[in-house]
Amino acid sequence: MKVYRVAMALAILGLLLLLAVMGTGVCYPHPFFTIGTLAGMGCMFLSLPLFFIAWIGQLRQSVKTKQYGWALCIAIFGIFLIVRGLLQIW
Repeated sequence: MKVYRVAMALAILGLLLLLAVMGTGVCYPHPFFTIGTLAGMGCMFLSLPLFFIAWIGQLRQSVKTKQYGWALCIAIFGIFLIVRGLLQIW
C-alpha cells in the first residue's frame, strides 16, 4: 500500500501545483506558469503508472488471501476503466 500512498501524494501535489498556477492568474511567458505547469503535469503523469502498480498489487494480495470474489470485482472494474478510457481515445 506504500505505492498507493506515493501515487496519491504525487497526484495531490500535481493538482495543488496546477491550482496554484490557475489561482495566480499568470500566463505563458511568466516563469511560474512554465515551471508550475510542467511540474504539476509531471506529477500527475508519474502518479498514473503508480496507481496501476498499486491496483496490480491489490489484485495480487486478494488472490494470495484467497478472496477470489473480491479479486474478480477488482479485475472487472479495472478492465472496465481501461476499456472505457481506450474507447474515449478513439
